[in-house]
Parts: sequence; structure tokens; C-alpha cells
Amino acid sequence: MVEVGQDAPVGDPGLKDGGHWRPNVIIPFLPEEVDYFEGRVREFQAGDADPTAFRAFRLTQGVYGQRQPGNQMFRVKIPLGRLTPDQLGVLGHIAREYTPWKRGHITTRENVQYHFMDLNDTPEVMRLLGESGLTSREACGNTVRNITTCPLAGVCPEEVFDATPYAVAYARYLVRHETTQNMPRKWKTAFSGCTHDWAISPMHDFALQSVIREENGQERRGFRILIGGGTSIQPLLAQTLYEFVPVEEFLRVAEACVRVFNGADELRKNRMKARIKVLVHRIGIDAFRERVEEELKGEWAKADYDLAALMDGEEEPVAPPPAWDFAPAPRDDAEFAAWHAGNVVAQKQPGFSAVFIKIRLGNLSDEGFFTLADISRRYAAGIRTSQRQDMIFQWVHEAALYSLYRDLKEKGFADIGANEFTDVVSCPGTESCSLGITASMSMAGHLWESLKERKQRDPLVKAIRINISGCPDGCGQHHVGNIGFQGAAMKNSTGQIPSYEVYLGGSQVHPVRYGKRLKVKVPSKRIDNAIDAIVDHYTANRQEGEPFNDFIDRVGASVYEDVLRPVSDVPTLSKETINYYIDWDNTVLYKVERGEGECAV
Repeated sequence: MVEVGQDAPVGDPGLKDGGHWRPNVIIPFLPEEVDYFEGRVREFQAGDADPTAFRAFRLTQGVYGQRQPGNQMFRVKIPLGRLTPDQLGVLGHIAREYTPWKRGHITTRENVQYHFMDLNDTPEVMRLLGESGLTSREACGNTVRNITTCPLAGVCPEEVFDATPYAVAYARYLVRHETTQNMPRKWKTAFSGCTHDWAISPMHDFALQSVIREENGQERRGFRILIGGGTSIQPLLAQTLYEFVPVEEFLRVAEACVRVFNGADELRKNRMKARIKVLVHRIGIDAFRERVEEELKGEWAKADYDLAALMDGEEEPVAPPPAWDFAPAPRDDAEFAAWHAGNVVAQKQPGFSAVFIKIRLGNLSDEGFFTLADISRRYAAGIRTSQRQDMIFQWVHEAALYSLYRDLKEKGFADIGANEFTDVVSCPGTESCSLGITASMSMAGHLWESLKERKQRDPLVKAIRINISGCPDGCGQHHVGNIGFQGAAMKNSTGQIPSYEVYLGGSQVHPVRYGKRLKVKVPSKRIDNAIDAIVDHYTANRQEGEPFNDFIDRVGASVYEDVLRPVSDVPTLSKETINYYIDWDNTVLYKVERGEGECAV
């Protein structure tokens, strides 16, 4: 394969013992790649490498420049958001030994990333990950990014069929693929097996939804294929490319789509408009389908895909944790009952449950990784991260739920209401991102605590989800929040004010949709007032049993421009009002300082 214009080492693809994949390895680790990377780092630091070329190469290895010069954000690729207890332990060790804050961050792409890492440490971190079955390969750059799935994949009661083995095959096939090393831009993929579509399929460049058709009296598995979704400054929902592609052919169609994208030279003229959504929107889905079908006539498409080999080890039955004498749940424990209602989902497998564990803003300390690793060994047979930055234990015995709850509560991980009103999602913002406009993480932390104190009991309000991004790029997925906040700046004659644009009516579950942007900005320090105004107006004017999005559709999002106007004004700068002019967890007057990001390199 080729490394962005450089010769790259080729080695064992991760198979052993007669051609079988190592257990718990989705993307194979190649030690010689890290050796090569380490040599390139030395060349760069010695001034013997072109900085632009090195940056592109560094990104394909998962190492991303930060807002603070000389510091790196290091992204661990977690395909399907799937982890083992031992891998959680390794992630905790990395947080402890290689980051000053001793924490990792679960992203809205189900990855784990670290901030303020020294470039010199990254090769050793890569080796530690490789030994555990993880990698940072192609976690950044113009590559096929992490493949996300529903956190209930394999256990969802409404699952058409489990897409997990096919997602694994997709990840294994396209990593290090010669076509995917320097595409016009990144390529984000989701697999969705259930009707709720918690994978947020239409938001992605490429998405596959499980479908079963009856042919000649037999059920046949396949995928509905969507293409051309994306957010940022041009939010577009993906369109249906094919209603049904048999599982035996989905990799061929996927590769054809990637090849069309990679060969679209018109996209390379402007990296800011180089996403597949732009091409699909410009030429139309029918014309794009014609390009795909023309590509499928190429010689490459005549080769056979060994799908069984790519899915090796993925269709073996899960071995549930052993049962033991679990403590019975008392009838009068109201907190446990509330936790069970807000965090537990019954699996399709009788007698087992999936448990959602709220991770505050996706930030997990080194001790947190170790703690959850230990607890998962005792109670679970599967661990997943989610796009809402939480963690999920699968295959928990129903009889063990109270014991699990007590252990989680003792360690501070029994917050109630995953995927609900208090489970705020946020990107890091100016804490570390060069593109950040506002301190979204700090603002979200304040909001997380203030919402938690309210102890919301209204079930319709509890169902409202809040997403926050520190800039228009939307890494906090604010477009699909029922309430979304996008970092922005306001100014008056006396200074600049950290603020947020407001989006209402988005949804991250079926039917996925983007919120409507209001013509009003809210100062960051008045975000509590904005939430109060939005919720109070909704509860006072909704119809019986009317969900928030239905209410927005009925009255119109623009109604909230008048509702929020009283909290949108900021008095002129003075000793009494200076707080409005300073962002959260900052001590100096706010000023927009947006650097050059590496997303479009």
C-alpha cells in the first residue's frame, strides 16, 4: 500500500494459527508501521521532512495537531465502539502515563482520544494499543474513519439482523486499502441494524441499514445503502442509493462508491467542499448511481471477496458472564428503580439486559477506565461506546442488575438518565481544538451540573436531548439534538461575547433530521436562561402528550426567536457585566481566535 506519497511497509495483516484473526482484533496492528512512523517523527524533528507532507502522514496514523502548539491529540480508533475489559485497562494506562490531565475522551464517533500528548510518546502508545488489539491507524486524515454502529448491536429487540460481522468485514477490507489513503476528504460510515437507527445513518457519508427480503420463499439478508450525508456549514441528509444490496455484494458496492469519490478530481479543487455530500447534491443521486455502476464494470470488480474470512470469528455466539449469587433488589429502593428505568434496556436474549453508563461529557479518568474494566469483568460480556459519549455493558444477567447498580454507585457511575435531558453531549471546543470558537466543553460541564440538580420528572422533557458544538463543524452533533447549540461570537461597541446559535427540532433517532437554526444568538453565560425559556414555553403550550419535536413542527421554530430575545442581549462592558465577556473556565476577555484545523488537510 502507499502512505501519502511515501513507500510504506507491508506486513502480516493480523492473521495467525491457520489464517484466523486474533481474538478481539478488528483492525490488525502492524509493528513495522510504527517503526516507520517513529523514523518519520525523528526526520521531522530534525528538520529533514517537509512539514506539509509529514502532517498528512501523521494524520493517517491518528495523530492530530492541537490548538496549543507542540501538543497532539491522539485518537484511538474503536470500530463499532466495541471494547474488552483488558482494552479499557490499556486505555486507562495511556491516560495515566502519557497525558497531563490523566483522562481520555469518548467522542461522538465512538472513539477514544487523548489531548496534550507529546509527539515523541505516540509511537510507544501505538505499540501499547497494538498489543491489546487496538490501533490509531486511519483514525484521522482523508481516510475511511471509524465505523460506528448502534450500541445495542447484537442485542436490540427490534434488530432486523445484527450488522456487526459485516461492519467488521468492511473495516478490515478498507483499512490500508490503496484507494482510501488520500481521498478528497474523510469518509464516515455507519451500520444500523434496528428500526430506531441509533447509528444516525442519514448523517453519514455512507451508511448501511439491515434489510431482509423474501426471495423464492427464502429470507435473504441485505442492506439499504445511503450516501451523501453530513453536517457542518452545509448540513445534508444522505439519500438512498440502493434499496437492497445482498450481503454477498455489499463490499463490492461500497468499494465502488469509495472509488467514485476518490476519483472525483473536481472535489480536490476546494478541500472545504470536498465531501461526498457535495458531489451527490451537485449531480443528483441518479447520476451518482450511474457513476457507481460504471465503476462496477472495472476489472477490479471481477475479483471475489472472501467475506467469510473477513468476518472470521464474528458469528460465534457470545458467552455470557457466569451467574453467581446476586443480591436481590429491594422493593423500596426508589433510586434503583429510577436508574433501572433510565439506564437499562432488555435484550432480545431472554434473561439479559444492556446497561447504559453515563460518562460526563465523555471524559473518563485513568481510574475511571480501570474501574469500569473491573466491573465489566464481573457483570458483562460486551462493552460498547456510543455516539452520545456513554458506555454500554451488554449481556448483564437481569438478576445481577441491582448488584451492578450498587457497584456502579459506589464508584460514582450510577447517574440516572442515559440518552435523556441531563445527558449533555459536547465536543472539546477551545479547550484543545484549533477550530473552536467557544469553550463548549466547559459550558456543557456547567449545564450538565445545573440540569442534574433540577431532577427533571416530566417524561416528555426528559426525552429532550441537548448537543453542543464549539464551532460550525459540528463535532458535538448539534444538528441532530432536539436542542442544539453551535459556538459563535457576538459583539457590541464594548467587546466580543462568547455565544451560541440555537437549533431546535433535530433528532438522532428515526426519523433522523436536522434542527432548524434560529435567527438569534444566546450569550454563553445565559445558557441556563435559554434552556429555561425553551422548556417553559414548551411545557406551557404543548398539547396533551405532545413530544418536543412535534410541538416545534406545529408552532414553528421561529416562535422561539421572540422567546429567547430577552436572554440574548448583553449590557455594555463594565465591572458588573464583565462576566458575560469571559468564556467559561477562562480569566481573560473573550476574543475569537480560530486557527487552522487539520480536518481538511
